[in-house]
Amino acid sequence: MQTFHIGFGDSACGTLRVFLRAARLPGSIICLRDDFSIGPIAHLTTEDGMEQRWQWFKNLLVATEPDFQEDLELFAQQFQQDRTFAADIPAGSTVVLWHGGRCTSDQLGIRYVVSMLQSKAIRFEAVDVSAYSQRIHYTVTDEENNTIPYVIRSVGEIYSERLHGAWETKASLSSAQIEEWVHDWEAHWLHSTSRLRIIENGLVQAVPEDYYDAALLQCSTRSFQKAGRVIGEVMGRSEQCIGDMYLLQRIQELIRAGKLSYRGELAPMRYLEIRLADATLTE
Repeated sequence: MQTFHIGFGDSACGTLRVFLRAARLPGSIICLRDDFSIGPIAHLTTEDGMEQRWQWFKNLLVATEPDFQEDLELFAQQFQQDRTFAADIPAGSTVVLWHGGRCTSDQLGIRYVVSMLQSKAIRFEAVDVSAYSQRIHYTVTDEENNTIPYVIRSVGEIYSERLHGAWETKASLSSAQIEEWVHDWEAHWLHSTSRLRIIENGLVQAVPEDYYDAALLQCSTRSFQKAGRVIGEVMGRSEQCIGDMYLLQRIQELIRAGKLSYRGELAPMRYLEIRLADATLTE
């Protein structure tokens, strides 16, 4: 019986690769790089659904990272691999889902994976690093050197050495759990028109595309500062896992709406400085 370890995102899979090698555990890694928290996700098993999602991501890449133009073909190949991964997993295999219970992309990702593999008599197991961090009362040190509890949101946030402990919490998934995830994917997300999703009260839900705008404005000041600093502060304060490209796109929208002023170039992020626009200050 073959074993496949599925991780979500390059960072998570890099950590997972180091751990599996050190622990000498069997199995192949399948890395799904897609961020399921953003962009259209309807009808991903159809050509139209795949094309709509790819065009959305292509526009995001071009708008926020113009230097990536030459790498679009590589991104397109990776995007296609995420859609066809199920063909590489034989029926009767064991699939270990490495995920974070606090990461929207991971939670939608595991639902997508089980829905794609449900007809293959797969034995599913799961490692939830968020639950693991709560179990061991994981802590971090804040800027004032205080020790505070912290829930690890995704595998990309954990050191590979810590995965040894997380591995010990691996659990087999019941058919009832698999059916629940498949139903959730097919009932709520297979036809969803949403472009942004978050986790709230343990549940994935759709929110408006401007969900992070208030936080971006709150972290902006009257003086120009690097856009990357504002984005980093929003990401650090948020309980959500959200990428910097999406937040940069929202900054661009706030600039177009006259709520932020800028100098430099709109992209890439390192060339952009922003401040609150005069109109925003008077609101």
